[in-house]
Amino acid sequence: MDDLLLKKAEAFTDIETVCLEAWLTADQSGQPKKAHEILRTGLLAEHYKSLLDADPAKVTSDQSAQLTTLLDEFTRALRTIGRTYGG
Repeated sequence: MDDLLLKKAEAFTDIETVCLEAWLTADQSGQPKKAHEILRTGLLAEHYKSLLDADPAKVTSDQSAQLTTLLDEFTRALRTIGRTYGG
């Protein structure tokens, strides 16, 4: 049996890890505006993901579309420093 909560936690953690690593990279390279945008978009996507049901079958199409939009914004912010998010 798949542990849906663990899968959700791993996906949540993947977003957070990429976000924090990219934020640190931008901040340490003297790009505070880019660092802020990465942190804002990444944490928003991460926190939204945490609010969704662990069972993918219970996530509505509107919720899925919203998460996709948030992850797209995060990916655009990452690209400003040459990074991507593939989760």
